[in-house]
Amino acid sequence: MQLPFRPRTAGALVQAGNYIVTVGLGTPKKDLSLIFDTGSDLTWTQCEPCVRSCYKQKDPTFDPSQSTSYTNISCGSSLCNSLASATGNTLNCDSSTCVYGIQYGDSSFSVGFFGKERLTLTPTEAFDNFYFGCGQNNQGLFGGSAGLLGLGRDPLSLVSQTSRKYNKLFSYCLPSSSSSTGFLTFGGYSSNPLNSHRYPQHLPAPPSMASTSLESASEAANCQFPSQSFQPPVESSTQALSSPGCHLRHTLL
Repeated sequence: MQLPFRPRTAGALVQAGNYIVTVGLGTPKKDLSLIFDTGSDLTWTQCEPCVRSCYKQKDPTFDPSQSTSYTNISCGSSLCNSLASATGNTLNCDSSTCVYGIQYGDSSFSVGFFGKERLTLTPTEAFDNFYFGCGQNNQGLFGGSAGLLGLGRDPLSLVSQTSRKYNKLFSYCLPSSSSSTGFLTFGGYSSNPLNSHRYPQHLPAPPSMASTSLESASEAANCQFPSQSFQPPVESSTQALSSPGCHLRHTLL
């Protein structure tokens, strides 16, 4: 299965100096341009109502209240607890709703609700109950992308969540110019000439950003939220998001 992605040199389309992949999220499906990232695990996108801060993106911001398949993840659940390995952060919950937070080596970050949704990769391949971050406070060097596609090794990465179908196999061909298109391929190889190179599949890889062995290189950061009350996207009656602040931990890359 192939996903075309745009080159870094064509990043002016979304004002991002990265490679971009377009996926569908929600029911009905909304197309989102996400940064392709093999160095992190959690997939996230900016979400309405953008409680704290959302940067300007090319695509319409995803609104979970308009999707019939969105569900928040409950605080204290095993899924919520699994965010620690995927993000390297320890966060408070917003009452009954699980809250994620992730910060990158360039100090860009995203904080929001942890939820599950229908993810569409191609017109014929979609995955229900895909776990992702619904960002409410997002700042940094994301350009005009809608968020980030995490292709790391953690159980919450896209690669792991689709492993039953694709067996944790993926490869990619980077476009060489702004006029060409590359491909991200899951689950084997394609006959397409742009994707015929056999990328190594089983070489040992370094751990994801959230490795506990790098804990000594981590530092704490606070993310402050507005004091006024607000409602999480759906299925929650809580009134405040980790106020007076959530404690993020990020690994210095």
